[in-house]
Amino acid sequence: MNQLKSQLAESLSSVLSSLSFPKKDYSLAPPKHQEFGDLSSNICLVLAKDLNKNPMEIGKAIANALLVDLPEHISDVTVTPPGFINFKIFETFYQSQVQIILNNSDKSISKKNVLDIGCGGGLISEFLAKKKAQVTGIDENICSIKQAKKHAKINSVRIKYLNQSLDSFFKKNKKKFDLILCLEVLEHVNDVEKILDKITKLLNPGATLILSTINRNLKSLIFAKIFGEYILNWIPIGTHQFEKFLKPEEISELLKLKKIKIKKIKGLEFNPILNKWLLSDNTDINYFIVGKK
Repeated sequence: MNQLKSQLAESLSSVLSSLSFPKKDYSLAPPKHQEFGDLSSNICLVLAKDLNKNPMEIGKAIANALLVDLPEHISDVTVTPPGFINFKIFETFYQSQVQIILNNSDKSISKKNVLDIGCGGGLISEFLAKKKAQVTGIDENICSIKQAKKHAKINSVRIKYLNQSLDSFFKKNKKKFDLILCLEVLEHVNDVEKILDKITKLLNPGATLILSTINRNLKSLIFAKIFGEYILNWIPIGTHQFEKFLKPEEISELLKLKKIKIKKIKGLEFNPILNKWLLSDNTDINYFIVGKK
């Protein structure tokens, strides 16, 4: 634990230095390297606005949270070598996504038209296709689509995979869907309202929409951004931009404007003792929103 705190102190010192906060206020050692290069002063400014606080107070809160209030079992969490993705951790993340989908699908999803936006390598798409859903998976990453197609062929699963952005798909597509998934996508887009407008127009009347993303607050900055990318190395550095994280109420308001009824908001928490992700009522970091047209 002491070694982890020392590592955090060194990393945080670099963060605060880049944010132009005086290091003497945080009792941190001078940084030996600049490892938070993708973080900017906008982080503290965004938090300050959300919490109605002075940016300096936010900087102190980050320092205190990281150096004092570490979770009791955080030292037991799996640390991944830099440059690698922790697929074991993401397996339980994927299982939680499957659980929320099954819990919120009306009866059977057999023969239902499903759109998986940002389908990646096709884990969710393939699972639903095996449940006899008519699945279309879209992703801008050509490597992900190639991998998804290859895996579907090996497993003899019929899925329509397209290497397209939502914008491109929306212009060419004429079909409506009974279930649309947009999982871990919204925190990467520049215009969330525009994306949600297109998604809701693709829904059939009575269709279900399931979104998942990351909340925007001090806790999510620490654990989703700093811990996930820089300390535990679960995902590559720079994967997330804190400024693009979204509060549940922000998405809910946008969906209500599109005549989407919010059915459920559910959190997703990492349990460091079990080393796995579990559904919960805590939406502080990762969360799902289920809506119905």
